[in-house]
Amino acid sequence: MRAEETTIARVERGMDMLSRRRTFAAGLGTLGIIAACSRFALASPPAAVGLVRNDDDWVTVSPGSQGIPGTNLDNLFDDASSIQKLRSIVVIRNGFLIGERYYGGTSMSDLRAIHSVTKSVGSMLVGRAIELGAIKSVTQTLGDLFPEAARKSPASPVNSVSLAEILTMTSGLDNDMVSYWQNRSIQRGNPPMWDYNDAAVGLLSIIFAEAVGMPIEQFANRELFGPLGIKDFVWPHDADGYVQTHTGLQLPPRDLAKIAWIMADKGRWRGRQVLSANWVEESTRSHVVPRWRLTPVTDIGYGYLWFNGKLKGTDVAWGWGYGAQFAMAIPSLRLAIATAADRPNFADDLREQNRAVIRLVAQVVDLVT
Repeated sequence: MRAEETTIARVERGMDMLSRRRTFAAGLGTLGIIAACSRFALASPPAAVGLVRNDDDWVTVSPGSQGIPGTNLDNLFDDASSIQKLRSIVVIRNGFLIGERYYGGTSMSDLRAIHSVTKSVGSMLVGRAIELGAIKSVTQTLGDLFPEAARKSPASPVNSVSLAEILTMTSGLDNDMVSYWQNRSIQRGNPPMWDYNDAAVGLLSIIFAEAVGMPIEQFANRELFGPLGIKDFVWPHDADGYVQTHTGLQLPPRDLAKIAWIMADKGRWRGRQVLSANWVEESTRSHVVPRWRLTPVTDIGYGYLWFNGKLKGTDVAWGWGYGAQFAMAIPSLRLAIATAADRPNFADDLREQNRAVIRLVAQVVDLVT
């Protein structure tokens, strides 16, 4: 089993993340960050954030009306039942829902953990915050974003880490929250070295409280989920009142498809520019080469918390969550595909589950091309 798969399995299972976040928050307090943004933390944090369900936001049309033989798509969905842990697939073409299938007792209204696709949503929120001027740019450093902490620890190398480095997994920061703020050095590569880092992405929640002036989940509800009609979601808080921006978000399958679709349609939803087209382009182009592979995708790169590559020779970008949660955007085909799956029974099954689901995605692409 590959080292990166071992890492993601360990991280996505939690691995005492709560205790580490508590230690992390304590470290922030010693640097003055909690004092600076405590007015945004919830004194008695709820277990989750969520609103009332509404599943009527997609217009459903026949696959044939969008250039895909309906029988062929149904046959693919039938065959996909052999993927043991697959629970849903939703296919969008030209902004219309052309097919969906649910397995293992799952329904369209079920909330599904999207795991590390949460990171990709976080990237979208950063882009929106930059567009609104709440964050200046991805070149801002942690020292810029947390000036009080930088003043108290001017020699800390953490101060020089940029938002872009966090978004591209090239920060060089320790992935262990216990030692995070005790670092006396950071491991940067030249050229930049990709190192999957949940702890660094976990800073986004605190960055929003400090720089944007509101909890990230409230910003998401106002600037992304609200415009997309996403009214039913769960985003757990930790003991310090912050949502986890590296994982944890739960969405119904159709709403995950909305996340994929606006990335396929240059940030638009029903004619409205919800997310800057420039940000979509920048966050889905390759900034660094990751170590992970996903057969049959080739030329895999990493943008701002979005993977990218070629599938059947076509440019694709996707959010990738543990166990084959995919939010796949294929702009040139005006196609988006969202999948959900349960955790594999054994860690060794993870690679095959990822490959089985991505092969299914590739078969859908074949129907279009």
